[in-house]
Amino acid sequence: MWRKYFKVVRVVPGRVITHRFGPIDLSSNNLSIDMLKQLYEDDFPYLEITPLGLQQFYGIVPPEPILHPIAPNPDFNLAAPKPEPMVTNLIPKKKFRKKK
Repeated sequence: MWRKYFKVVRVVPGRVITHRFGPIDLSSNNLSIDMLKQLYEDDFPYLEITPLGLQQFYGIVPPEPILHPIAPNPDFNLAAPKPEPMVTNLIPKKKFRKKK
């Protein structure tokens, strides 16, 4: 349940020794959210808060990304004729036999 509020970064989820709580298993799904919140507030380097966690614990709503429409390029024309491919190599390559 805690994984929607916090995510593990920079380590593989598993046993980690903390200064305040001793060894904890970050791969377990039944960790206390209050304990993880205290670790996050103590700048624990392996926890990162998710946008849902920011909203739930601190009331911070993440800003919506602003999408700007892309202006069409006037130089791009789909109806323009395509150039003919250039033939650059008219001389065939020599085939060499492998030495036995």
